Amino acid sequence: MSLLKTSSRKALAPLLGAAFTLLPLTSLTAAAQETIVLTSESGPRATILIDREAPELTREAAEKLALYISRISGAKIAIAHETSEVQTPSIIWVGAHRELAERHANADLALTQPEESLILTEGNDIILLGSDKLGSNGKQSEAGTYLAVTTFIEEQLGVRWLWPGELGTDIPSKPEIAIAPTSSRYTPQLHLRRINMTNFMRAYQRKSGAEKRKGLSKRSQEEIQQHVSDPVAWLKEKDRQTREWLNHHRIEAPPTGSTPNAVAGSLASYQNQHAFRDWYDRYGAAHPEWFALQPDGTRDPYPTRRDVKMCVSNPEVAEQWVQNAKQYFLANPDATTFAAGENDYGWQGYCVCKDCLAMDNKKAEPLEQDIRWAGSSKRSYALTDRYAKFWNRIAKRLKEELPDREVNVSTYAYHVTRPAPTVRLEPNIVPAFVGMERRFYHVNSQANTLDQRRIWKGWWEAVGQRNAIIWRPNLMARSIAMPYTFTKRHAENMRFMADHGMLGATFNSSHSYWAVEGPQLYLMAKMLWNPRLDADALLRDYYQRAFGPAAPHMASYFQVYEDLFTRLTEEYGKYGYSVMADPPRLFRESRPASEKPTAGLGKEGIRRHHRIEDQAAAHLAKAKEAASGADPVYARRVEFMKVGFDFIQAHLDCIEAMNDFTDDPSDKNRELAEAAAERRLAILRENADNFALNYLEMLLLTEKHPDYLGPPNKAPRNRKKKEKALIQDLEA
Repeated sequence: MSLLKTSSRKALAPLLGAAFTLLPLTSLTAAAQETIVLTSESGPRATILIDREAPELTREAAEKLALYISRISGAKIAIAHETSEVQTPSIIWVGAHRELAERHANADLALTQPEESLILTEGNDIILLGSDKLGSNGKQSEAGTYLAVTTFIEEQLGVRWLWPGELGTDIPSKPEIAIAPTSSRYTPQLHLRRINMTNFMRAYQRKSGAEKRKGLSKRSQEEIQQHVSDPVAWLKEKDRQTREWLNHHRIEAPPTGSTPNAVAGSLASYQNQHAFRDWYDRYGAAHPEWFALQPDGTRDPYPTRRDVKMCVSNPEVAEQWVQNAKQYFLANPDATTFAAGENDYGWQGYCVCKDCLAMDNKKAEPLEQDIRWAGSSKRSYALTDRYAKFWNRIAKRLKEELPDREVNVSTYAYHVTRPAPTVRLEPNIVPAFVGMERRFYHVNSQANTLDQRRIWKGWWEAVGQRNAIIWRPNLMARSIAMPYTFTKRHAENMRFMADHGMLGATFNSSHSYWAVEGPQLYLMAKMLWNPRLDADALLRDYYQRAFGPAAPHMASYFQVYEDLFTRLTEEYGKYGYSVMADPPRLFRESRPASEKPTAGLGKEGIRRHHRIEDQAAAHLAKAKEAASGADPVYARRVEFMKVGFDFIQAHLDCIEAMNDFTDDPSDKNRELAEAAAERRLAILRENADNFALNYLEMLLLTEKHPDYLGPPNKAPRNRKKKEKALIQDLEA
């Protein structure tokens, strides 16, 4: 079955018609059945049954289920392979088993949709079943049973995975576990569910040769080695717990360790990147005519060899892409997509040859920025139709070459191609929309959001109103560990896109500052599994389970930052800002709501203050007081969030000090900046072992942007050139 077919109404009916529950399951209670007791004070009353040849993630799911039943009740539940081994009144069937249909002949166990999962009570038994498929390499390509089990643990057993690690795992305690009759069947709409979080081991290590990549400098590695007793074990454990949290939420895990990525969805093989980055090195000498003609008459790579644009009207470019794609698909039997998105630096270097210009819709909407070439720039209409015609050409040819395979063309809708095409796209094209919302306040105004939705709907029309669009925002990029919280806006956008053709989503890039952005990350994960959840109810449950009697105060604490973010999106929507230098102005120069902005941030003469931090601190103090007489875990979690607050203050202090040092590089300002950087680093060191902050990622960030984030290691450089590069990077 094609991944790009619209989900059937039958498959979506349970989701669309159900009353809200914390997980996306429709419960159809079988009144004739009785409650099934899994454990009692006398011990286990059920056995987990799994096939001996079950795939890896199904086996892992069975072990996980046994673990959580034990942690909830204290009873050690057995895992068996044959009914003859079972000594308990009830069986929990995990995954397909040859005896299952015989024992429950009247049960509807059919699974017809990708990743479909079933939770069903039959007599004294519970059935946890899902669509489990193996790829040609023997690894799972779908893990429906794992999805059913993790959903059961969360919904029926009441476990919450609030953030990675033991402190973030909330497990109820009761000797008796009783499950009410239920029949729940769910097929996720989003076949790609990805949050790109820090891969700690990869980020730590530098590689050379063919695998060359930038990791931590030797100096920063030595910093970690001085304060972490076993860095390799520490890194591996960080990766393991991150992977486990993502998998618990039915999201793709980082590619570390042995666990396959099948929980990412039936689009786990999806790949999309800037497709022509190596083309100039491979083909430039022999075929310079394949590359974009520049206004000066040359076809030299611009802005770089890596980011050169193509002459997409040249039929040889299309044919070479098709042959490359064919080679890839033949070498990768389970692959379903091959990338055709244009290279990055999306406002620069596009072809001006007469044949490419003839492919354009010259009545298309104007672009938000000029297109730039070496030494010139020009206001232009959108180039989407040009590229849509190119994509259609290669999509048709690809199907001609591989008629018996599901082969899709993945593309980007961004920059000059973000406005929707007027050309209908071939059914095997999967566009990835880069837009809708960003982490930065000034592109998240309500007016901008509505305009982005208009553009998204245009793409939905172009794909024939099917579920065929991937949302690929730069949602978490360049957040520099600040509390940009936008849960309400995010939930509204997710529901809108789900109603208008979203096939999957991949969020780029979160850096795991859980004490700073925990509720935002939790909501994002949940809405990947079901984009129509009630976000308010979900967050109420999050705060209650995490903080108990301190819940309302912790909710108010994060609301301070969400209210600020929401207000700034409207007040400063027309002003640009420095990603690195302006965060203190975001949080420490905001005016009372009754005052209107008269200029950009930092240009209005508003005195520095800590009004926002004072409000947040007051809510934290009330939360600490409320948690003091309750279960100690609530006080520990409040303290966990306070670590984030302490870091926010220290981080803002450091950026302010670096701004002052840039303005006046005196010895005094250098000393103040160095002291501020050391205070921030001390908080990171003290919390290296938990997930409140990200020690490694902050070291990487400060290495990359020392002129902004400190500490100062020399006289400040002129920031103007760097600011321009940062803005271009932000736009990308």
